[in-house]
Amino acid sequence: MTTGIGARILALRTSRGLTQRDLAEPKYTAAYVSSVENGHRVPSSDALAHFAARLSIDVAELSTGRHPGEALALDIELLSMSHSPQWYSGIAASPTEPDARRAEASVVLGRLASSVDAAAAHFERAHRLLADAPPHHRAAAVAGRAWCARRQGDPGYAAYLLGALRDELHRASLPSPSALLAVHTLLALCQNDLGEDAAPAVAAALELAPAGDPAHAAELHLTVARTLASAGRTAEAASSLAAARAAALAAWLSAPIAEVRRLRGRSRLAAGDPGGALADFTAALAGLPADPDLIADLAVTYRALGSPSTATELLADVSAPTAAVHRAWTLLAPETAEDHLRAAIALLKPAGPRRDLADAVLALADLLAAAGRGPDALEALSDGLAAVDALGRPS
Repeated sequence: MTTGIGARILALRTSRGLTQRDLAEPKYTAAYVSSVENGHRVPSSDALAHFAARLSIDVAELSTGRHPGEALALDIELLSMSHSPQWYSGIAASPTEPDARRAEASVVLGRLASSVDAAAAHFERAHRLLADAPPHHRAAAVAGRAWCARRQGDPGYAAYLLGALRDELHRASLPSPSALLAVHTLLALCQNDLGEDAAPAVAAALELAPAGDPAHAAELHLTVARTLASAGRTAEAASSLAAARAAALAAWLSAPIAEVRRLRGRSRLAAGDPGGALADFTAALAGLPADPDLIADLAVTYRALGSPSTATELLADVSAPTAAVHRAWTLLAPETAEDHLRAAIALLKPAGPRRDLADAVLALADLLAAAGRGPDALEALSDGLAAVDALGRPS
């Protein structure tokens, strides 16, 4: 049965007055062309490139039956993220679509997924489809895999993926700003999780972080791409689409970028720069709105700046206090510090972070010892350190 790509090759060959031998030579045989046209064989990528050259047609158009303008319109729709998951799944699974388009659909599915495990599967498929692509074309898929690995509790593997991509980008002299933004942003978070020095990655990420709203920028670039594509200006439209793709990656990274700003804010606060810390924490709110730990950071900073009333107002609005919120309360309400430290320890005992639990335990022991309650301090220290040991050491 003659369908799909075989039918297209047959129609194009006959319309150009070519025989099967004309199309096949010098690399293939007429019998091979016949088997492809009859649907008995699927042509290899090399064969497709050969047939496209002989037929004077774009390889993508031969593969999909779409002329370049239609293909570009589909790529624009892919990036708009305005369709159902089923629509993206159909493109991702289609054997007639180019690997790059299937990979892009898989990346979108990863970003839309409701669970980390489902997202990881989509990003891994995208990465496989792009195995032979230049490193900057694989950046979104690798970033997705790394993001999932970190969320699944394996920041070490995530850091490995990101470091490998970073090295490839530099070896190939392809320092794509959007790719490096993804690499440095996620690498900074992984290094912090692992207790490593994240400062260089933090600085590199924030140097590349976009100003303004990258999601809005992506929409504007897509609008330009649609307008240019409808006017037949495909090269310019493709350029706008590339800009939209970079902005969309930055938009997806909004929360991780905010986390990186928080890391720098904490470093600035620890270094005695509460003004700089306040700027970072305030900027981070755009990507982490109403995040209780970030609210706690802001409260501690306002206290350091001599505005304890503002700090108290911020903490009072947190409906579900985290360990960080309780730690902030210990600075603002010394009379209830013991209660807040014990609450923080209770929240940290099940899953840590181990370092935060140890800090809270030591703070409670110091508080009790300063109050002359030596036995209580020893008990808190003994129980707390046992809980720290129970969490195990970072891998």
